[in-house]
Amino acid sequence: MQYEAGDVARWQRCRKLFSALVQRVQQQAFDDAYLLMLIEFKAVASDAVEPALFYALYAWAHGNAAVAREYAERAYHARKINRTLWLLLRDIYLRGGGQYARIGVRGLCQRLLQGAAHALPAADRAPRGSAAALIEPEL
Repeated sequence: MQYEAGDVARWQRCRKLFSALVQRVQQQAFDDAYLLMLIEFKAVASDAVEPALFYALYAWAHGNAAVAREYAERAYHARKINRTLWLLLRDIYLRGGGQYARIGVRGLCQRLLQGAAHALPAADRAPRGSAAALIEPEL
C-alpha cells in the first residue's frame, strides 16, 4: 500500500489534535479552544467515533444532556467497547435516560469496571493502536 505525503501529514495532525483533546478532557478544559480543536480533528479524522465522543464530553460538560446523549449514543453504535464512553453514558442515563437504557448501560458499565469486558466479542473492541484505544485502557 502506498501512502501519499499528504496522508502522513494528515495522520500526524490527527494524532497531535487527538492528544491535545485528551489532555484537555483530563484537565476538564471544555472551552472555545477545545471546540475549535475538535472541529479541526473531525475534519482530519478517518473515524467518526472519536469526534462524536469528544463532542459528547463537551456537551455534557456544558450541561446539555440531550446533545451529549445523542453524540454518545452515536459513538456507542459505531464502537461498543470504550471505557470513557460507557462512563459518560452511565452518567447521562442515570441523570434521565429511559428505564431500559439506564438498566442496560448500567449493567455494561458494571461489567467493564469489574474487568469482565474481555469476555465481550473482540470485534466490538477498539483496534490496538487506534485513537479509541488511547482513550480506553487495555483490559
